[in-house]
Amino acid sequence: MAKSGDMPQHGGPEVFFDDLNTNRDVQFHADWTDTLQKLWDTAYTELKEARRDRDQLECQSGRSLMTFLNLKLEQFRDQHICEGFKFQIKGDTGGA
Repeated sequence: MAKSGDMPQHGGPEVFFDDLNTNRDVQFHADWTDTLQKLWDTAYTELKEARRDRDQLECQSGRSLMTFLNLKLEQFRDQHICEGFKFQIKGDTGGA
């Protein structure tokens, strides 16, 4: 018998977003049918920030996700694109 804490009530995983521009982060529950684009948009809302022109979505490892934005979270998981559901928003910092 599964314990109540084994599976979130909403049916999807918890995702994490780190904004490298502001050093702020958020986490929230997602649905398996959410696209990466929708999750990225939600992250901005949760961060109370606006997307900047040069922002990029990446895995925590630094792998760009810009060509995967239309993937549903379940497809993202099944294709093993990143380790886990930890993402980062990277902007143009203009220096090293």
